[in-house]
Amino acid sequence: MSNETPRDRKEPTDITRALDFGESTPRRWPLEEDFEFDFGSESPSESPSESSVPRERRAPILGEYIILDRLGAGGMGQVYRARHRTMDREVAVKVLPRRLSSDAHAVDRFYAEVRAQGRMMHPNIVTAFDAGCHRTRTNSVHYLVMELIQGESLAQRVGIQGPMSGSEAIKVIEQAAVALEYAHGLGIVHRDIKPGNMMLNQQGTLKILDFGLAVLRDLGQSDEVGKSQLIGTVEYMSPEQINTPDLVDYRTDLYSLGATLFYLLIGRPMFTGEVMQTALAQLRRAPPALYELRSDLDLRLDSIFQWLVAKDVVDRCPSAHHLLEKLYELGLLVRPGSSLSGRKSDSRKQDIREGATRERPTSIGQGTSTSRKSFGPFGIDLGMIHSRSSYVNQEFKIEQVPLDGELLELRNMVYSDQGLVRIGSAAADQRVQHPEQIFYGTQRWYGLPMLEKPFGGRRVPPEVLVASILRQIILQTRSKYPSASHAVVTVPGCYDQMHRHSTKIACSIAGLEVLQLLDKPLAAALAHCEIEARLAQAR
Repeated sequence: MSNETPRDRKEPTDITRALDFGESTPRRWPLEEDFEFDFGSESPSESPSESSVPRERRAPILGEYIILDRLGAGGMGQVYRARHRTMDREVAVKVLPRRLSSDAHAVDRFYAEVRAQGRMMHPNIVTAFDAGCHRTRTNSVHYLVMELIQGESLAQRVGIQGPMSGSEAIKVIEQAAVALEYAHGLGIVHRDIKPGNMMLNQQGTLKILDFGLAVLRDLGQSDEVGKSQLIGTVEYMSPEQINTPDLVDYRTDLYSLGATLFYLLIGRPMFTGEVMQTALAQLRRAPPALYELRSDLDLRLDSIFQWLVAKDVVDRCPSAHHLLEKLYELGLLVRPGSSLSGRKSDSRKQDIREGATRERPTSIGQGTSTSRKSFGPFGIDLGMIHSRSSYVNQEFKIEQVPLDGELLELRNMVYSDQGLVRIGSAAADQRVQHPEQIFYGTQRWYGLPMLEKPFGGRRVPPEVLVASILRQIILQTRSKYPSASHAVVTVPGCYDQMHRHSTKIACSIAGLEVLQLLDKPLAAALAHCEIEARLAQAR
């Protein structure tokens, strides 16, 4: 029903079957390697004068459907673009290969898909129109007729345009969750949710495809083949689908949806490698943190991702309905029927410095000026994700300061619950349970007069958040280097004047004297030259 690019085919490893949508198949008839067609008296462009068209050049006919061309082919079926002779409507026709038409289990599996598709009528699920068995002189052709989607798969979308933004991915997940809530309500477990099995049509509507591995749980249906082999696509399989594929429930689809969310945001599967390596990773390796791979992503989105891909089904999102409710609760989606709450406009035009000075409500954001104390220079590497602190000891050696327990790096993450504030690992421990109370990548909010959610019980400028991180750095540095008072602060080279000015304000709020703000590349070069010069003098 769509064409996948060669890039799409390199990433997922479909264990039981994979429709090869990437190869452009020449229009040649008959397609005897697939199954035997009847060659009727019509062709797609038939006219009375075409009755003498040689048999091998006419389009094959499958019942009421004129086969136009092949969209994809794989071990468990071929998909063709076709036209209904009476209704003049183009459709997609999935056909069981001739070599499997005498395989009782393959036929049963095919009609399980037919029954699953026949039960569903939903705007986010591909619609089935017809199904049956067309008998030819020497063969029986089992087929399923579905709507033809004009669009691209999610795998194609990411492969061509790159990873999605957080808001784009949320819209996709919302539509998928609505579709899965509907399918699960009918007792249907898809078992192969992945980017290649979801398409966006030209209007941006998501369509879930290919229920070839689906099981009908409310009918007590099981899959005998699932007891002896893996079923699905290993890059998107849940741990229980690897261990006991015949006993999975609706939560396996939610794990696969979480793995799909990772692909949409990062541009690659969560785990890759050989089949068994990837399967073991699904069983044993902890899911990566989205915010460590993309600092621009909202932590609430990472919380949703971690919930979906929890290894233990007890810890996982229990249903698609719960997923949607969580998205509403966290403010990632607006509940249907509710008034849209846009960002409130702020007419105040005061300087950022005035706003920061006026809004210094918390003790963590306040510090005593060190300008009258003894001079003790040190360096702060203030990054978007992590920060470090170091100083030059009496032997002219650089000493790095542990900032988070024994860790040299401090994760720039802040947790705020009224008067309680936690920073670094202590904040990260709260990110799954309380993502709405986590602040991360705070420098990206520079330029806003106030943060949209409260910190320390009230709304503050973003500089106050950065100041809380800097204050933690200062306190930890002074535990090793008591005279620490003045700092050279390195910042990303991409910072403009507004970002540099906001960083100075944050340092001032934290009670830190700034000797100089340096771009990181320049800081590295200067540090090397300075240390070499001092070592030369010491010799």
